[in-house]
Amino acid sequence: ISANGLDAKAMKSFFDEAKKMANLRHLDIGFNTVAFFKNHQPGQSEEATLASLSAVLAACKQLSLLNISGIGLANVCLTKFMKEFSKVKQVSVTHLVMRSLNHRMLTTSDCVQLADIIGRMPFLSTLDASCNNLGERGFSRISDALVKGQCLQQLLVANNNLTSRANVSLCRVLSSNSSMSHIDLRDCKIGSGSKRVANMTEEEAEEEEEEEIADESSGTEDSAESFPKLCQAIADCYWMRTVNLGGNFINKQEVEKFVEVLVDSEPQNLQIATVRNQVGNTFDSEDLEVALSKKHVKSPILQRILIQSHFGDIESDKTLGLLKRLALVYLALLVLAAIYVFAPSILAMISEQED
Repeated sequence: ISANGLDAKAMKSFFDEAKKMANLRHLDIGFNTVAFFKNHQPGQSEEATLASLSAVLAACKQLSLLNISGIGLANVCLTKFMKEFSKVKQVSVTHLVMRSLNHRMLTTSDCVQLADIIGRMPFLSTLDASCNNLGERGFSRISDALVKGQCLQQLLVANNNLTSRANVSLCRVLSSNSSMSHIDLRDCKIGSGSKRVANMTEEEAEEEEEEEIADESSGTEDSAESFPKLCQAIADCYWMRTVNLGGNFINKQEVEKFVEVLVDSEPQNLQIATVRNQVGNTFDSEDLEVALSKKHVKSPILQRILIQSHFGDIESDKTLGLLKRLALVYLALLVLAAIYVFAPSILAMISEQED
């Protein structure tokens, strides 16, 4: 029932019926009216609706997918929801989708509440928290719950401004969930180049500088140290199939390290490794070739993974050149075909004119 503009009263009526559905497996209430859970003190109708939703989670023992994306569930409303949800000891949900939970306005305190929710889902295998602006501190809170679960297979946290400080938390999650097969870290600024973003505001630059000073005093690893460890943690996941690191301001040295780790580890199940250049990576189309040549890559499987399986837009220049050549050959064939078809009639016309 996603994107239907349902208000609190309609949602409560639905939840009251849904909790009677003992075999309910998928519940999608995403992107309904913003007024339902907007960022304000909830009234009695909102509180009753939150209580009904918690009752559904408690009653439907076979519920495996829960989508609460884009409902503005944050701050006071999230606290109220947690109060009701705390009555539920354990939830069977394996797929939790919460994209744009509060329109990119989640705070660290919200993530504490979310971590508690995730902690009550011991069988969680898929977490999609894309487009939430979790930040490093928020993800650190959530990662504590993910480490305890040890069942995670898909971690989708694109567009969350994690920064390179979250690499340590990401390593913990990867090492604790050996069955991980998909990870999406697009546009999370986990590369060292993220510190040189051209469009960064003065306030963001000052905040970045303050956090760097705090990191130095606390001994926190910077990207140059943590990114190689993240690459190794990804390569160590035996069942890993797809990796997306696009738009993370990854520099040339980090590309070489990523290639080096993949070549040395030779992951058996990896199919697609993406480091797209179109958003913010700071390497050019020749960096991958240099990295491959340094490692003397000869394995056809690894070559397919790194070059042919959409490893970003690395090969875009060569692909464009190949397409141009194919187009020229095609045009040449068309000309020859036209000559073959029309040449006799043209010659006949010329001979007639001469006569």
